[in-house]
Amino acid sequence: MEEVRDEVSRILLTLEERELISLCEHLKCNAPVGGFASKTRRTLNRLVETTLDEIEEDEESAESYQQYLQHVLSYLASLKPTPGETEAEIVIQETSELEKLKMQYQKLQQQMEEEIGALEEKIKRKTQAAGGDTAPASVTAKVEQITISLIDLSGPQQITCISPTTNFQKR
Repeated sequence: MEEVRDEVSRILLTLEERELISLCEHLKCNAPVGGFASKTRRTLNRLVETTLDEIEEDEESAESYQQYLQHVLSYLASLKPTPGETEAEIVIQETSELEKLKMQYQKLQQQMEEEIGALEEKIKRKTQAAGGDTAPASVTAKVEQITISLIDLSGPQQITCISPTTNFQKR
C-alpha cells in the first residue's frame, strides 16, 4: 500500500496546475477560499495529499484504501498520456499536414503555370493583332497574387506568392 501511495505522490509532482485542479475536483477536495484556480501547484499538491490522508483514516480496511489508490492512479494515467503516444501522434499529424501542404503547393504551381500560359497567349495575340513582333507599351502582363493559408504547429499564417520562383512574403 505504501508503494502505491508513493507512486501517487511521485506522479503528483509531475502534474501541471490544470491537471492538479482536475484531480482536486475528482477527489472532491475541500475547495479553498478563492477556488482551486487561485492556488499554486504546491498548495494543490498538499491539498491532494491531505485529502488522501483523510480518506485513508476514514477507510475501514487497508484493502479498500488500496483499491481507492489504484482508482486514483488510473485517473492520473488518464490525465497524462504516455510520452510515446504523444510523440507518435505529433509525427502523424505533422506528416499529414506536410502532405496537405505539398498538394496545395502542387495545385498552386499548376494554376500559376496555367495563368502564365494564358497571359503569354494573350500577349502573343495582341502582338500579332498589332502587326509586329513587339507588344505595344499599353500591353502589360500582370501575374495575380495567389494566397494560400498555411497551418503549422505555431498557428495559421498566410504566405503570398507573387512569382512562381521568388518573392514569398510572410504575413
